[in-house]
Amino acid sequence: MGADIIEGGQTMNPSTENILSVVEKKMYDNTIILPNNKNIILTAEQVKKLSKKRIHVIPTRSVPQGISALLAFNPELSIDENLELMGESIKNVTTGEVTFAVRDTEWNGTLIQKDDVLGIRDGELFIVSKNREEVLTELIKEMTKTRKDGIITIYYGNEIEEMSMKSIIDALSKKYEDFDVECYSGGQELYHYIVSVE
Repeated sequence: MGADIIEGGQTMNPSTENILSVVEKKMYDNTIILPNNKNIILTAEQVKKLSKKRIHVIPTRSVPQGISALLAFNPELSIDENLELMGESIKNVTTGEVTFAVRDTEWNGTLIQKDDVLGIRDGELFIVSKNREEVLTELIKEMTKTRKDGIITIYYGNEIEEMSMKSIIDALSKKYEDFDVECYSGGQELYHYIVSVE
């Protein structure tokens, strides 16, 4: 979609220097940074202080929020109009993540064993199970319960087979008839699924 991607993630957040070096190489008058992770927002804000260019940070907290912001961008509008549109677009996005525990731990009083499947909604643990499809189903049920319609988008990880996604999408499409259900290969490693509802 024309954006420059700085590799990162839960275990390898980019530094201020990483982001700054990409910004400085570009010839743009204005640069919009989408952190796509709550832990990177402050790092991105630091770039504004270190660069002489006009840097704008839209505080996206997940990849689905970042994609929604990108889709709202219109090159024919002014930077201020785009910042407003992109900022508004992320308010309507609910994010879910299906991942796994790398060790035995406890989260808000919930005991978690290594390899347990975790369902996270907007950064908060929602469900712990042994079955990733069950977690995905329960997560989407929770994410859609206050909505009558919308778009459900699933980005599946590199361990998920395309054929298994077809049956999941078919089942979800029947269950959520008033929603558009989409899926894409995200290729991510740590998350079985990243889901957005908007």
